[in-house]
Amino acid sequence: MPSAFHSTVRFTKPASTIAAACLLLVNAGCGGGSDAPPPVEGAATTLSATLNNFILDDPLAGDNGLPQSPAKTTSYGQIAIGMDVDGNAIQAVDEVDLQYFEGKYYLYGPSFTCGSFNYSPGVNTGPLIPTNPNSTYRYCGLTVYVSDDLMNWKLLGTNYIQDPVTGEHYYVKKPRVVYSPKTGLYNMWFLNGQAALSQMGRTGKQYVTQSATPYGPWSTPFEPVIFNSAGPVDFALATGPDGKSYMATSHGVLTTAMLNDEKTGTVDRTDISVANNAIGGGVGLSYRNGWWYLTGTNTCGNCLASNFYYLRARDPHGPWLSPADDSSAAPLTPVQLSSDSGYAQMKAPFVLPDSKGATQILLPGTRYISNPLGAPSTSVSQAGDNNLALAGWYTVPLEFDDQGRILPLGTKPSYQFPLAKATASSPMPTYQANLGIDSSKSVVQSWDLKPGETLAAVLPSIFQRTPDKSPAPAVSATIQEPFVNAPLQARLQLPNGLSYSWEIDSRTVAWAPSKVPLNLPQAYTGGGRVTLTLSANATNGGYGVAVGKKGALLNGQYVAVKAGTSTPLPDAEILLSTSATTLAPPRITAQPKSIRVSAGSNVGFTVLAEGVGLGYQWQRNGQIIFSPNGYNESTTAALRLSSVTTADSGTYTVTVMNQVGAVTSVPVMLQVTP
Repeated sequence: MPSAFHSTVRFTKPASTIAAACLLLVNAGCGGGSDAPPPVEGAATTLSATLNNFILDDPLAGDNGLPQSPAKTTSYGQIAIGMDVDGNAIQAVDEVDLQYFEGKYYLYGPSFTCGSFNYSPGVNTGPLIPTNPNSTYRYCGLTVYVSDDLMNWKLLGTNYIQDPVTGEHYYVKKPRVVYSPKTGLYNMWFLNGQAALSQMGRTGKQYVTQSATPYGPWSTPFEPVIFNSAGPVDFALATGPDGKSYMATSHGVLTTAMLNDEKTGTVDRTDISVANNAIGGGVGLSYRNGWWYLTGTNTCGNCLASNFYYLRARDPHGPWLSPADDSSAAPLTPVQLSSDSGYAQMKAPFVLPDSKGATQILLPGTRYISNPLGAPSTSVSQAGDNNLALAGWYTVPLEFDDQGRILPLGTKPSYQFPLAKATASSPMPTYQANLGIDSSKSVVQSWDLKPGETLAAVLPSIFQRTPDKSPAPAVSATIQEPFVNAPLQARLQLPNGLSYSWEIDSRTVAWAPSKVPLNLPQAYTGGGRVTLTLSANATNGGYGVAVGKKGALLNGQYVAVKAGTSTPLPDAEILLSTSATTLAPPRITAQPKSIRVSAGSNVGFTVLAEGVGLGYQWQRNGQIIFSPNGYNESTTAALRLSSVTTADSGTYTVTVMNQVGAVTSVPVMLQVTP
């Protein structure tokens, strides 16, 4: 394997992920998908996946504490937050790719759980600090998941792809992975930041990074050779039955192009004229049963809802046809498949094999939780929310008539989707976010321990939220500090009368439900009633928990408290796990590295650590690092500094923490020469 793989990737692995160790050993020879979730014990063999979109039988009786968007004109039920097999929310919820390699399903997508990602009005999404109302703050890296059945997902790790000299982070957006039989490499195409940004340095440009496995580590990115390039674009990739791969692009001119055999560039370009530019956002390219399909929306790529259209052709080079009459006359007239897409923004579809050797097409969308403070308009074409971590998947298997035309999209709470092979597994339970903890609200979960059961740690899945706000009239969003302004308080009451309390640092709480470890000072053994109370004095947002249907906890009872009034919710239950042994403090597995650059460079540091419920704090010369406008930019595994000056020179360290303990990295130097 080329030596470049050693120096350009930073990979954070969860404590429970065994295969992640293989990902860090470049020549270990680990097989693909070696850490897929194990079969569910006692599950029946199935050839289809149950894909859950919404929770119609709402255990919270319609009150999840999240603000209702004024743009939402119809109800599809509560969004089902996807949870992985370790009890943490799936971090890849927008601009994702889903592929089937080496007998496993792989999900690729940027993580949003370490901080806000702003789609409120007037807010752009540039990738670099300093933060201001025209940039994104806090980069969370690229996550990779693996599954046997499309239902039970395991996080393999989080990738931070960096420049080997300066450490500058590539901001991976719209990852698209394609395999080249010629080279034996997996090629991940991506945009470095948001599409259609002005190109400043590497921002807004298209890149390719390579790996010998479907999950990384990834090489130093390079710019693909694009025939007659149209510039930074929304794009999608798809491979036909002959092994040839193609790219579709939009945002201006709708095009298709064939990739070279190495899958690292394009060799031609076909422009397609579409009436009213109806396929402009969320462009997709897919293949099924002799037909190619172009899909997309007529408006922005990050809206609450929009019209969804398609074209079709026998060959990606054309002629492309208006599906209603198969006319090739320009401009083409696409067929509308949906007017609101189930209150979601549809994105590039996934072409996946079934057990019969055919292909099936799964269409993903992002189901935004709109923010009436940051996006108060009643138009569904407004931007969605500042917190994509609480967005969810909306997936629709495309259906076809006998002539290969796509049938109109339906909106259903769940679907059955064909798998590539039979598996013995069951669907994951569905959960929703419940923002029920702030200065006036708290939640209480109680349950019974079995006689002789040992309780040494409790791990609730919790999240935080600080919604951005807009002035009136709403022409732009005001970004808040990304942390709730008070710690989360946890109190555990044991059957023997003892109680323990914890003050949970907000830096260790993710932006989607994730486990937080609470070790008891002394393990308890025996039966009886246990009660966990979660409260806070927060005023700029709040905390929440993942809530599902009652049944996992023995005789569980969930109570919501508002302004001193307790309301039992008999069907609800917190997602919570327990341990008979205590959890460990963080452990740093790879230290940051010293950097020497010239002034004006973009630089980056990364730390690798394992543990549950991790938080981070970077320091320069022993002082916490803040961006120029005061927003904390130094509380993730990746520290990014743009256009550094000699004043940025110094000694850098990072403290990795959870509720069990903390560890500080070795000091490293940033030397900036004039």
